[in-house]
Amino acid sequence: MNGLNPEVIAAELNGEGVPGCMGEPKWAVSTIMHILQNEKYKGDALLQKYYTSDFITKKSVRNMGRYTDVQPFTCKVICGKCGAVYWRRTWTRGSRKIRVWQCGQRYRQKGVAGCKGCNLFEKDLEQAFLTAWNGIVENRERFLPAWEKQIKEGDALEKWRAGQMVQLTVVLMILGIIVSILIAYINHTKK
Repeated sequence: MNGLNPEVIAAELNGEGVPGCMGEPKWAVSTIMHILQNEKYKGDALLQKYYTSDFITKKSVRNMGRYTDVQPFTCKVICGKCGAVYWRRTWTRGSRKIRVWQCGQRYRQKGVAGCKGCNLFEKDLEQAFLTAWNGIVENRERFLPAWEKQIKEGDALEKWRAGQMVQLTVVLMILGIIVSILIAYINHTKK
């Protein structure tokens, strides 16, 4: 965590009175180590440890990161009504499968509607993300001063996120230039 060791992190959490899993601010170094090393907490969980590479022979192969079924919006879409995380669902309409995201509090109890947050069609969610991301990349120069300020003055998470935004937008700008050059080259060779 940006150079902080587990002892410092535990001391800061205890000092700020951040409640742990039992509701009290009692953070142990071993707990912090477990969180930092746990693949699920880090976001590195590989859910399908094995997958079938050949359906005819039914050969099962250890997954070394080649195949994953991780959804990019998991734990990232938050309900505007109740603040719960949205869950991915598949609706079946005839022979069609429709992917939707709905509030995790919507049907906590079978047959009883909970939160009234709206359902989001996955295709609309993807389009909204692409529109927002393209807006960030196109306006990078406008956002850059704020990101640089966060890198210098923000807390550990703000510094890390701002650094990621700077790096990702640079990479996308470079990819955009490469694509433009390739398109120009292809158009030139067609003549």
